[in-house]
Amino acid sequence: MALDYHTSAQVKVRLQATKWGNDSNSIPTNAEAEAIMESVENEVDSALEDLYTVPISGTLSLSVVKEMCILKTSGKIAQIQGAQGSDAYLALAREWIREADQMLKDIVSGVKDLSDATVGKTAELDTQVKGSFTTTNTTEDSNPVFTVTEVV
Repeated sequence: MALDYHTSAQVKVRLQATKWGNDSNSIPTNAEAEAIMESVENEVDSALEDLYTVPISGTLSLSVVKEMCILKTSGKIAQIQGAQGSDAYLALAREWIREADQMLKDIVSGVKDLSDATVGKTAELDTQVKGSFTTTNTTEDSNPVFTVTEVV
């Protein structure tokens, strides 16, 4: 499994050096933590693939996506660990997940932009199509008339 955006070491830093390993008492095991990390990265790529070329590249964009992945993965792992700990830890886990989800939502909705990421095919096509049509409406009661101004 190749991860593009974050590492277990980065997640452990967010979790303040919480350790996990391969023994059955570890929460989570290495395999469970890696599965969560991969799931988070797949979720991000799936949400962004129509807007940008994934995996995301570009120094600034990569740092945003990296932070988003670290937050979401840390939150998911903290939820697993917090189920056996305090309510405060579970609240922190939920906050990290909420923050990461909001970051992704803002990017997908266009509120935030990954300015140095490569634009994906769908976004590029959408821009080309928008620039190729003009609309006119002869009267208020009639349907708009579309005119093709350019064929790409």
